[in-house]
Amino acid sequence: MTHHTINQLKIIREAYDQTVDHHDAGLCDLDFLPEPFKKSAAFKRFQGLINACDSGDPSIRQFLKPRRRQNYLDIGSCINLMGYGLHRWPSLYYGVDVSTRLIRVTDSFVRSNQIDIGGLFAADVSHLPFRNDHFDIAAAIGVFEYYEIEYMQLSLKELHRILKNDGRIVIDMPNERHPDVSTMVEYESYLGRPRERIIPREEVERALADFFIIDDVDDSRIMIQYFLTNRPPA
Repeated sequence: MTHHTINQLKIIREAYDQTVDHHDAGLCDLDFLPEPFKKSAAFKRFQGLINACDSGDPSIRQFLKPRRRQNYLDIGSCINLMGYGLHRWPSLYYGVDVSTRLIRVTDSFVRSNQIDIGGLFAADVSHLPFRNDHFDIAAAIGVFEYYEIEYMQLSLKELHRILKNDGRIVIDMPNERHPDVSTMVEYESYLGRPRERIIPREEVERALADFFIIDDVDDSRIMIQYFLTNRPPA
């Protein structure tokens, strides 16, 4: 892993740690946006788009088809368990996050509500603390958009390893052709989560194809969703 990637992981981890601190202080994301940007027509349009591209999207569950005795890995923001009730799926929930503070908040929620899950883990996607073939289904929503293609390739290899041969996963990436993607990049930058570039779709799909069968693609929104099945060993 390059020094640049290590530094970017640190930036993203600290940004999400800070989000927890802000929430504890009664602050929200809007409090950190410049007034001209917050009042702009572009941002108001973006606000109407952002909630349609999250881990609660019904299309994710429809594709993954969670069942009893399946292990489900939620990658990148374990707080999704709280926001979208992912622990209520029939599969057993596992969460991975780079932010130890988000994990701590989620763990407190799990304990206070006596929720049965597989566990919460502090890790980046390129080094996951799981054995081979452990998971039946997974999702990585809002994860790889912050990094370069080299980190994504390392992470896809790791996801290929921990998913079963027929395992399914949903991954999303910014849609470079969407008219509001530049507003999303600007918004994330104000929150301390910068991107150097949007990785072109062709690069993303070449990287995905090394490890997964692309079953379907939804490129109609600001985030492209990829619905994937793990490739069996050659």
